[in-house]
Amino acid sequence: METVGIRELRLHLSRYLRNAKEGKDIIVTERGNAIAKITSLVYDKEVEEIKSALSELSNKGIIQLPERWGKPTGIPKRVERAGSEFAGAVIQGRR
Repeated sequence: METVGIRELRLHLSRYLRNAKEGKDIIVTERGNAIAKITSLVYDKEVEEIKSALSELSNKGIIQLPERWGKPTGIPKRVERAGSEFAGAVIQGRR
């Protein structure tokens, strides 16, 4: 396992990321104290097992899988409607 200081990491980030991609773990230090670990994200057997289990639950109707995986797109935009707003209608009704 390789150890690197923050300054060295900043200067040669591409090299350290390439090493992580190759499966080498890198410990990041600040003033000699370990503060982080850079490691490879490997697509392995566990991920396949999880996807298989989710698929099985979906087929049984227990869960519903999303149509699209990834970052959420946010809340839908507000629909503009013709006419007065609800608060305006309430105020009008009180008069």
